[in-house]
Amino acid sequence: EDGRGRITCHGRPKSRTQSTNEEEGYDRGDITVCVEAPMTLAEGYLMDVEHNGQVFPVTVPGGGVNQGQTFQVQLPLPEPSAPPHDEENLAVISDNFVIPQVLSETPISTTTKLVIRNADGTQSVAEETVYSDGTVVKTSVTKSLADSGLFQASRKSPNRQSAAERQVLYADVPMGPWRYPLCQCCKSRGQGMLCMACCCTFIPMGQILQRLKLNPSGGRGTYENTCIAWTGLWISFVFCFIMAIASTPFALFTFFAVFIYAIYALTMARYHMRMKYRIPSRCCKSKACNPGCDDCCCVFWCMPCVICQMLTHTHDQTEYNYKCLSHTGLDKDAPQIE
Repeated sequence: EDGRGRITCHGRPKSRTQSTNEEEGYDRGDITVCVEAPMTLAEGYLMDVEHNGQVFPVTVPGGGVNQGQTFQVQLPLPEPSAPPHDEENLAVISDNFVIPQVLSETPISTTTKLVIRNADGTQSVAEETVYSDGTVVKTSVTKSLADSGLFQASRKSPNRQSAAERQVLYADVPMGPWRYPLCQCCKSRGQGMLCMACCCTFIPMGQILQRLKLNPSGGRGTYENTCIAWTGLWISFVFCFIMAIASTPFALFTFFAVFIYAIYALTMARYHMRMKYRIPSRCCKSKACNPGCDDCCCVFWCMPCVICQMLTHTHDQTEYNYKCLSHTGLDKDAPQIE
């Protein structure tokens, strides 16, 4: 072990006609792949497994797994494609049947790839290729993603990228749990992120919305002026608050209208972020609750903590410090969110 979180992956599809699939209740159109856990993972952790060039999301089973423990996952079996007809390679065995003769010198291989995004900003990739002649080739790579901003695990050819390579473009954003819990906003680094979230709440809120490429309402659309829009709303919000102290009815109405709009926009942005990075909900897990109920509760009761949590999740603060005068809260050379 080199201390970098090296992993091994074992994956070999079972035959579609094996009786074990029927005994365990697996669908006959699926295959079973055995995965060896590269590290101790909690229940519900999501990882990407590439099998024969296709990427499938895999969830850690109930109770979690320990390092080195093997567990089985079920992957859909693609429909086989019909081989091209070639009259020169046909052997006629009767008047009614023609059987194609497939002549190939290349051994058939099965490749299984396991991709893990680590919490320390690295990504581990384990790949196993099993050939029809019995040869087994294993590779394991752990690489820092913050150095290059673009991680390429392996290449099948010098001019073609695999699906996993095209998918991982900004790999410093962890998948699964939040980088920091909600109540650990004091751990945030940079130029006064927590102070900005508490004293100028709508300004860092506009920064995270523009960083996620969302419009001022927290949805998809034109996002280039999102931070400027929320900066203007913050100035109006403070002005209306001062006027509301003087018991001006219109100012009081505007104050509450802007506050409710801010709750709505940040709730939409947090829900979009959780869905994009597969972050599970911590409360309101009942099917009767709306999927955004957890986001709305967190935003309503602790908006500054939510803003700090979202800002620190997209970019590691040890690599990219917070900039209070930037439209996204980052330097211009920081990697963007895809």
